Amino acid sequence: MSIRNIAVLIVVIACWSSGAFAEPSATQPARIVMKLHTLNDPGMGGMESHTVLAPAGWTVQGGAWWPPQQCFNILPSQEIKIIAPDGRMVHVGPSIGATDFRPSQHAMMQLGTRRPAEGGVDGGYPILYRPDSLPEWTTFIETKAFRTTFPTATNVRMEPVVVVPEYTELMQRQLAPIKQQQAQNNQMLGGHVRGSCDGAVLAPSVSMSWTARSTSTCWCSA
Repeated sequence: MSIRNIAVLIVVIACWSSGAFAEPSATQPARIVMKLHTLNDPGMGGMESHTVLAPAGWTVQGGAWWPPQQCFNILPSQEIKIIAPDGRMVHVGPSIGATDFRPSQHAMMQLGTRRPAEGGVDGGYPILYRPDSLPEWTTFIETKAFRTTFPTATNVRMEPVVVVPEYTELMQRQLAPIKQQQAQNNQMLGGHVRGSCDGAVLAPSVSMSWTARSTSTCWCSA
């Protein structure tokens, strides 16, 4: 799915959750007028980078996003905010990758190897400690995603993170050749160094309230 499609989908979800697509009433317009916004990339001389469809009267801010120079392995993506007249906001943040390294007990005791400090940079990627369980993923997403995006939010309620089986199955099929190659490499190395590869698609959801020009309730899912 392209960035453009994702942005349009999120705006449509925001309109639907606020009742914008409900049956017309005496005080509600019968239709929503969408306006096309073209955003630019300041890092490439202001060239056009993204287009977003948003309801007329909503404000669209941002455009292309470039990572810090030390994160040279992170590809440019987007930093876009779509804001309703009453203060509701759709935030399409950057797409990033991260790294984590956990040395074995043998490496720590015999070689003095240590786990890199979280928050640093290694090999062009930011270092983020990977959670080990679904409850830990729930805490991770709440504290490092939603609360940093909505720092003034209150009444935050994070639902447990769940595995999406259909997308996880697709990912596992894509990872199968890599797993097979790693199994061959592990056999050749005789157990001294072992590699592994796995993955799953997770889905969090959270509800929260925050004050903009008025108090609004937002429901988000990813």
